[in-house]
Amino acid sequence: MEKRITLTKTFQWLFLLFVLLSAFIGSAQITITHDDMPVAGTVIMRAMDTATITDPGSSGMNQTWDYSMAVAHLSDTVDYLLPSQVPGGNLFPGANLAEGRTIFDPAGNFSNYIFWNSSETGMYAIGWNLSFGSPGYSFISVQQYEPDPNTLPLPLTYGNTSTVSTTGERYSSTRIENVLLDSSRVVSHITLNMTADGSGTLITPVGTYEVLRIVEASTHIDSTFSWNPGSGWVFESTETFNLTNYRWFANNFGEVATLSIDQESIQFQYLSAIIINVPDVGFTSKINIYPNPAGDILYIDGNNPVTKVEIYSVSGQLILTSNNKNAVDISSLDSGVYVSKVYMNGMQSTSKFIKK
Repeated sequence: MEKRITLTKTFQWLFLLFVLLSAFIGSAQITITHDDMPVAGTVIMRAMDTATITDPGSSGMNQTWDYSMAVAHLSDTVDYLLPSQVPGGNLFPGANLAEGRTIFDPAGNFSNYIFWNSSETGMYAIGWNLSFGSPGYSFISVQQYEPDPNTLPLPLTYGNTSTVSTTGERYSSTRIENVLLDSSRVVSHITLNMTADGSGTLITPVGTYEVLRIVEASTHIDSTFSWNPGSGWVFESTETFNLTNYRWFANNFGEVATLSIDQESIQFQYLSAIIINVPDVGFTSKINIYPNPAGDILYIDGNNPVTKVEIYSVSGQLILTSNNKNAVDISSLDSGVYVSKVYMNGMQSTSKFIKK
């Protein structure tokens, strides 16, 4: 009888252990680190939905955010460069990464660069500059922060929270035929509260990702001054506004979607393509993989002989292997996001691409 009771208790403990392990495995979370952040040489293409997606979904663990119905009303291309490669980069000596958008239009050229200190402990915002130029007309605006706010503390996992406060000072000027027409100064007092409030699966029209979601709630108090040649900066008005961002991050991809909500609009942005024009660390050969998004054939160019190409799912499963040196037949792949691993001279380079 004693032996039977002992065995019964043993099975009870084993069953309890199984339940606990199952719960732990089912709720395992990803951690976002500096390795998941973009680097100089990366080009990210994003689709923007301005009407369809308005619900941020639920918080908590093991969530599924299905935004496969999103519609690309607009598109956006973001270039990540070294600060020394962009206009005005010398104004932000603490930055090691510049995030840029440039739009060329018959009416004039628009550019906007955000400067970051990308480090192991987070993404610190250093400042930004914005310019618009057309024949005979120019507008320039520059903002710097003090102190530099850590807008994304790293490493980041479910349940992490942070609060940062900073002051941004922005100077803007408008010129016509090189004659100063107007200038302004804006002092922004900003408080940003961030919570990693959800984890699970995100579905967009181009891919499915295991993600960590963060919620950013920020308050901005902007005081505006205008320049008077006789009396200097003259106070004009103060405006207060709030902004909420829901941001989804995935390992290897960084930010894959954002839902931005302010007092006037809602916009959903999602990753549509990534092009990495720089090799892996320690890899000296240049790799070019195109087109991205790709159809039935993925082409590969390199300045050294390619020995093998492997295609993986975003979850790390090997999908196919090709010994073709310059082109890989991917017609059998479903539409979605994949990872290519190219072998050259005993080394390897990894890039992401989208199969249409």
